[in-house]
Amino acid sequence: MHQSELINKICKRPPRCGHTIRMRWSLRLCLVVFTLWVVGAAHAQAAFDEDSGSHRILGPKSATGAIIWSHGRSLAQEDSLAPTPNYVESFRMQGWDAFRFNRGREQDSLLGGSHALARFAAKLKTQGYRIVVLAGQSYGAFMSLMAADFSNDIDAVIAVAPAAFGPVRDNPTRGALNASRLYPLLERARHARVMLFYFSDDIYDPGGRGPRSEEILRARQQPHLVVDRPWGLETHWAGSTKEFSARFGSCIVAFAHYGDAAAPACLSVARSPPPASHTRTRLSAPASNSHSSGAVSSGSAAR
Repeated sequence: MHQSELINKICKRPPRCGHTIRMRWSLRLCLVVFTLWVVGAAHAQAAFDEDSGSHRILGPKSATGAIIWSHGRSLAQEDSLAPTPNYVESFRMQGWDAFRFNRGREQDSLLGGSHALARFAAKLKTQGYRIVVLAGQSYGAFMSLMAADFSNDIDAVIAVAPAAFGPVRDNPTRGALNASRLYPLLERARHARVMLFYFSDDIYDPGGRGPRSEEILRARQQPHLVVDRPWGLETHWAGSTKEFSARFGSCIVAFAHYGDAAAPACLSVARSPPPASHTRTRLSAPASNSHSSGAVSSGSAAR
């Protein structure tokens, strides 16, 4: 039997009369077989892993939805060892099943990874998950947006500091691709609602991406939210901080679930002035990661 046929057979929707335990084991077996397929096809270390934290996997019938988080990519270290950002815990606490897409840095690629994400999203939908969300940091954010370009199974993308072409200061021409290659992805996203975060002092950001992203996404007339340079959150790695999760975790979950209906609350969070006691802090690059005031815009909510 061909590998793709085996995956379809194992990962098919569980029968309605099946027990919850049987469904959970079916999902785990699907993860194992799908991971072996990804690894064999790409000749690289890649895996879709359950990422339930202190919670348990609820399964497609009980979970609100599924979120797949993708890490960044470093030329020097394995980002697959980086911790999952705290905002994913907000999903778990609200009844979502969480997964990670781990890839080895040497063979990691945008094209291969994005196709693998799209295939896994399709399998989760086949399992019975009602909502499938992709989230990512940097390279993983770029990859998630690419997957949304050719998949109708992805309902939302949370792209935090998307970048895939190196720091602007090291090579301005190549760094500019972090904008010019991003915009077509936003234009072509098939079905997914898109939430974008950009930060001040991001060495991978060529500038101006917030307003241009809003212009593109508004023209698509799809639910979207662009959070551009929120106060107190600076550098490329701001999305991995506890401060980011504390301020935006609930907002991110609400947008992933409800789209524009969640925008007013998100706008209020992002536009609120910094407290009088706020002091400016900067986050340096974590050892395992790759690579003010805020302006926020969202579809109808910001008009």
